This record gives sequence, C-alpha cells and structure tokens, in this order.
Amino acid sequence: MTNLLKISILTSFFIFFLGGCASSYQFASKNPSLQLKDESLKALSARDLTYWEHFSQKEFDASYAYELPHLRYLKPLEWYKNFNAPNKQHYTMEQYDITLVDAHRAIVKHYYKDKEGNHLEMEDRWVLVQNEWFHYFEFSKLPLDTPPF
Repeated sequence: MTNLLKISILTSFFIFFLGGCASSYQFASKNPSLQLKDESLKALSARDLTYWEHFSQKEFDASYAYELPHLRYLKPLEWYKNFNAPNKQHYTMEQYDITLVDAHRAIVKHYYKDKEGNHLEMEDRWVLVQNEWFHYFEFSKLPLDTPPF
C-alpha cells in the first residue's frame, strides 16, 4: 500500500470519527444527581433539554414550537428569529433542579457555560397547557399587578 493511500485512509477515518463525535455532542444535559419521580416533571425535563438543544444551535424554527401558544400568536416566527439572532451559539445548559410552583407552572434551573468559559445560573419558567409543557419566553414585562411567577 502506498503512503498516499495510507494517509487518505487515515484521514478519512479521522474525519468520519470526529464528524460522528461532533454530531453527537449535547448542548443541553441533565445533572445525573437530578432524580425526577413525577412523570410530568420527566416530560418537562425532556422538553426543556430539547428546547435548549434547538435554541443553542439557533434552530429557532424548532425552539419556537416550544414557546407558549399565546406568544406565538402575539409574535410571529420572523420576529422571534430576529429577536434571538444576536444570542450566542454553542453554549451548554445543564439542568440541576426542577420545582413545581403549582399544578401548571414550574421553574427549571440551569447552569450555563459558554465557550469563553463564562458561567451563570439561570431560571427558566414553563407552563403546562393541555397536558403539554411550554416555555415562558420573557420578551417584555407585562403590566401586571403580580408577576406570573
């Protein structure tokens, strides 16, 4: 076998291997110590992780479907894309706590880390509508006497 053929085979192998690794990388994950017993919270956890996978990849068509129905009524997809376009990409979100506020509202807590090494803790709000969890996207402060959370 010629050296050129060996190099081509090795290069192809590494490209295939690294390509497979890159595509399986998760940007959203659940802390292994987070134990969820309630089926509704397990469903919320899964939706939250999927939402952040899409959002961190700037797949706004997909993340938009997880926003509350009234938000999607008030703000069209193009507005949502333009509003979120300046956000960073390829950061990680790790769930570390999920708390039910009441039967229809929950708070998911995350650790956020970007590729520059910045860390912060973040709370995300979710609302149960017709047995499905939707993200509460805060694009403005509504003039309410009491905040929804």
